[in-house]
Amino acid sequence: MSSVIRSADFEPLFLLVGVVAASGPLGARGEENVVRARSIEITDDEGRVRARLFVNEAGPRLVLFDEAGRHRLALALQVTSPGPEIFEEKGRHAIEVRHLNGRPVVSLYDDHGLGRLTLEAPTADAPGRVRSQDARGEVPASWPAKDRD
Repeated sequence: MSSVIRSADFEPLFLLVGVVAASGPLGARGEENVVRARSIEITDDEGRVRARLFVNEAGPRLVLFDEAGRHRLALALQVTSPGPEIFEEKGRHAIEVRHLNGRPVVSLYDDHGLGRLTLEAPTADAPGRVRSQDARGEVPASWPAKDRD
């Protein structure tokens, strides 16, 4: 794997910028100056998709792929849970940073894609919480500790 950046690596970006620039100033004559698509893919020299920007019913999403075509990083602006996600080589979650149920949440996953440690930031209505989870999905530790009867 070469760490040299070649101008050919940016050809798709240059092409997109050229199309937009050739269309004239944005908003000058209306929609004929806008490039619209439901999905955009950027490929490398071998034709492999390395980035995909798309919009679906959940919202816009940018996904980056490694040389083997595996999704490794995503940025989602989904209505219910916006945030970045990092995936391990087999495509399972490694780290998620989301905004769930009105609060920021960071989740760390094990090498089987199981959520093992979750940090929920405090909000005006609820305290922060740290929770660990074992392989069976049980919560052996939580802070603050749950009230016991």
